[in-house]
Amino acid sequence: MRSASEHEIQSADPAARKKALLLVVVVAGVGAVVMWAFESAFTRIEETMADNPIEAVARMVSTIRILAAMVAILTMTIAIWLSLLSSRILKAERFPPPGLAVIRDVRIIRGAPARVRAWVGFVVTGLCGVGSIVLPLMLLRLVRLIAAVQPGPGG
Repeated sequence: MRSASEHEIQSADPAARKKALLLVVVVAGVGAVVMWAFESAFTRIEETMADNPIEAVARMVSTIRILAAMVAILTMTIAIWLSLLSSRILKAERFPPPGLAVIRDVRIIRGAPARVRAWVGFVVTGLCGVGSIVLPLMLLRLVRLIAAVQPGPGG
């Protein structure tokens, strides 16, 4: 027989729903602007390639460096947020942790299952942390390879 605590529900917070929707809209808007900016940069690079390949390579290097920085910042931010959330879950031995507003009704999970969620969060945190270092380093290595290519006669 299940105890009453196994059926505890944390009710959705309407204010959290509104905040989440606003966050999705803002992130989508920022993402669209970033995609447009990179598309514009790549178009300018393609246009420059025929006339001035050295300038095109310099622009490509700058663009990839910016992309590398953005990847590092984004993945590290996710890693930090998830680490803090996982720590709260582990400390409270409860998911969702106390004080966390939810956007839909959620069954409260306690004990070992909550700790498992916290540890999965820590694993994903580690992967994001490694990714925030490795992916930009790979992009910067690509930059070095591109910059090392010297255009031959005729481009």
